[in-house]
Amino acid sequence: MKITEVRKVIEKYSDQQLRLMVVELYRVIPKKIKEEKSVDTLVADPDKFVAEKKRGGRTVKLPDIDLLQDETGWFIADVREGYYFGPNRVVPKSQRAKWRFTVKKFYKEWVTVAAKEENRDTAIEYLEKLYILLCNAEEKYLFVSDEPFQAIGIAKEEFLRQIFALKFATTDKEKVIEESIKLIVDHTDYPQTEELTALVDFLKTPDLKDMSIARAKKILEQYRQKHNLKKITGKSGYNWSGDFEYKKKMELLATLGFICYCYLNEFDNAAAFLKKNIVERDREVKLYILLRLLFDFNLPGLWLSEYEAAVAGKVQPRDGLKKTYRYIKENGTLPEYFS
Repeated sequence: MKITEVRKVIEKYSDQQLRLMVVELYRVIPKKIKEEKSVDTLVADPDKFVAEKKRGGRTVKLPDIDLLQDETGWFIADVREGYYFGPNRVVPKSQRAKWRFTVKKFYKEWVTVAAKEENRDTAIEYLEKLYILLCNAEEKYLFVSDEPFQAIGIAKEEFLRQIFALKFATTDKEKVIEESIKLIVDHTDYPQTEELTALVDFLKTPDLKDMSIARAKKILEQYRQKHNLKKITGKSGYNWSGDFEYKKKMELLATLGFICYCYLNEFDNAAAFLKKNIVERDREVKLYILLRLLFDFNLPGLWLSEYEAAVAGKVQPRDGLKKTYRYIKENGTLPEYFS
C-alpha cells in the first residue's frame, strides 16, 4: 500500500489495535534498519524523532575531502602546464571551455568543507592555491580569459574575504595576520587598496591593527634587507630599487600601515609611515600617492599641509594636484573627484 492508503486504513483502528500493530511491526524490522532509521527513537519519543528528522533534512552533505584534494590538485597542475589554454591531448576542448565552472565548483565545495573545524586548515590551503592560481592568470594566459575572477563571477576581494574569514576563526592572530599580508603583497599585480581593505575589515580591535602595523614593519625590513644585499653582492643586473616588484610590494605594505593608522585615528602617523616606506625616487609621484590616499580618507586639512610642505621643499605638483589644492583653499572641503 501507499502511505496515503495506510493513513486512511488505520484511521478506523482503536488504540488497542494500533498498539498491537506497532509491536508486531517492530518485531519484524531487522536490527540494522532499526539503527539506520532511528526506529527506537520513534518508539521512545516520537516528538524527538520528528525534530531530528527535520534537522536531518537540512543537513548539508559534505564532499569527500580526499577526492576533492586530488581533483583540485590535478586541476591546478594541469592549468600550470598550460593544458587549459591551448589545444592538447591531456585536457579535452569541452573540459577546457568549462574551466570557470570547475573553479567555482571547487570554491563552493571547499567553503562547504570548511564548515567542519577539523577540515578548516585544509580548506584554507586549497582556497589559497586557487586564489593564487587566479592571480597568476591575471598576469599571464593560463585560461582563455585574462580576467579570471570576473569570469568565475567571484570578485577578487570577495574571494580574499572568504579566505580571511576562515583564517581569522583561528586563535593565532599574529600568524594569521602575517600570512594574510604576504598573500596580498605577493599576489597583487599593482598597488591598490581593495585587497588591503578586505584584510583591514577583519582587524576588529585596535590591538589587531597595531599587530598588523608591526607585521608590516617587519616585512618591510625584510624586503629592505634583501634589496640592500642585492646591491652589495651585485647579484642583480639592474637597479633593484627601481624594479617594479620591489616598489609595488613596498607601496602595498606602506599603504597597509597607512590604512591601519587611519582606522586608529592617528592620521599624522599614517602620513609619516607612508612617506618613510614608499620606494619612489620621483618626489612628485611620492606626493601624489600620499595625497590620493588622504583624499580617499577625506582628510582635507592634512592634504593641504602635506601639499604645502612639499611645495616648500621644491616639489612641483602636477596640474591636477594644483587644481585640487585651489578647490580646498576656496571651499574648505575636498572636491568630488581626485585628479
